[in-house]
Amino acid sequence: MVATVETAAKGLGGDGGDGGDVGKGVRRRWRRRVSCGAEMVATVETAAKGLGDGGDGGKGVFGSHEELMNWVQNLARSLGVVVVTKRSNKYPNGFVYKVVIMCDRGGKYKVKDSSKVSGTKKTDCPFELEGKYSIEYNSWTLTMICDEHNHPPVQHMEGHPYAKRLTDDEFSLVAELTRMNVAPRDILSILKERNLSNASTISTIYNARTKIRMSEQAGIPTRVDYRCHNVKGDGNCGFRAMAVCLGLDEEKSYEYIRQQMREELQNRYDIYKDMFVRDVNSLYHDLCFFGSPCPEEHWMKMPEAGVLIANRFGVIIHSLSMSDSTTIFPFWSGPEESQHHRALTIALVFGETHYVMVELQGESPMPVITPYWNLNNISRSAVRWETMYKSRLELYSQLYRPESGFVDLSD
Repeated sequence: MVATVETAAKGLGGDGGDGGDVGKGVRRRWRRRVSCGAEMVATVETAAKGLGDGGDGGKGVFGSHEELMNWVQNLARSLGVVVVTKRSNKYPNGFVYKVVIMCDRGGKYKVKDSSKVSGTKKTDCPFELEGKYSIEYNSWTLTMICDEHNHPPVQHMEGHPYAKRLTDDEFSLVAELTRMNVAPRDILSILKERNLSNASTISTIYNARTKIRMSEQAGIPTRVDYRCHNVKGDGNCGFRAMAVCLGLDEEKSYEYIRQQMREELQNRYDIYKDMFVRDVNSLYHDLCFFGSPCPEEHWMKMPEAGVLIANRFGVIIHSLSMSDSTTIFPFWSGPEESQHHRALTIALVFGETHYVMVELQGESPMPVITPYWNLNNISRSAVRWETMYKSRLELYSQLYRPESGFVDLSD
């Protein structure tokens, strides 16, 4: 089955005057309206293979979200612009079914309270595309929303941060060479020998190595895209990381997290007393500390802390560490009772002495469910959490390598 790529033939912004015939490798004109009112026209050769099989007279296929994004980004880059995801919509199980793509110069600069005067590349560029997934055809279509740019194209992409990014294959190679103790400068040389158009710098390699090591310490798959937010290391780091996960200020709200956990434990004391392996009174005592720095006996302890937070806030918890990564679903509410499924991820790093907040991107594998979450402890409606996220839980089990302690998606 195929899906029509409605106006992708416009070359990411153009007149599309040939009726959208994207399967024949015809030439497309792409119009960019610059701020001075003049127009610059660039012509792009849209090969049929770039859009799918091209054998059905004007129809092409994007088999996945990733394929669509790769095609759009590569074509845009060849024309001197960079496109990024403006927003995306997901089903409750995390599957992305709609994505809005914008120029990286779109939007307006947000003025911050700072005495520092800085420039901005934002021009409120109106260019926009929309990709949608079709359940019927199991494929994606691409639609043009606005085909105009209000700025000239980038003359030298080598200086753009986007051009310095590593591809998945390059990132895997950096990870492999890093484990072999190859020097960063030699890694950069190898990348450039393999790909003459590679625009990475030595800073790109150092940043990738830092991310790889952080991934391995926390049990995060090296090929999974994530963002990490460090917090103050004063013994309250677990509570601080959870506050950041919830969008709260870590300094003002880490004690609020303790308070909410303590109230959850009080309200369901008899249930948790029979459930937890740890002594509940000892756990309650741990949560009664206030102030900074926090002594080790009052540090956050998983998975019990995760159970309290999942049930108090109605969220999914991912606790990552080299020794024990786990997923914790709410115990007494089902997925249908949560309008937005929110997953909070924290990782124990630096020799399992410090928590950081982690924001996993996309449909990442989900660690095994905590043993506390079982039929004896959860409600009927809560059972559906496991059913809804079964594929991601199974993916983790398939890829997890006990001998290394982390997941490697390159296998």
